[in-house]
Amino acid sequence: MKDINTISSLNDKSIQEFINLKSFHLEKENLICAQSEKVILKLLKTRYKIKKLLATPEFFLEHYSLIKNKSPEIVLIEASDRPKSLKLTSLQLTLFCFN
Repeated sequence: MKDINTISSLNDKSIQEFINLKSFHLEKENLICAQSEKVILKLLKTRYKIKKLLATPEFFLEHYSLIKNKSPEIVLIEASDRPKSLKLTSLQLTLFCFN
């Protein structure tokens, strides 16, 4: 498995591609983006190559057996370290994969 980064700020460089997400960028790089737990779990069980996963530590630990086989770059959002004003609801679980 690739490196695992833990972040607590939206300013972290490792998640800029998640924040500045544009559909033309996804099409250009032939990427699929999933943001719901149900869809991400389905994708983790397919032949798709996973590029990057942004998740909470709880999701990562609960689904480690599926994630480890895909060897994605992992970015974990540490909820206890982020300020309450930091809104990450739409970013707490995101996955990029190649088809």
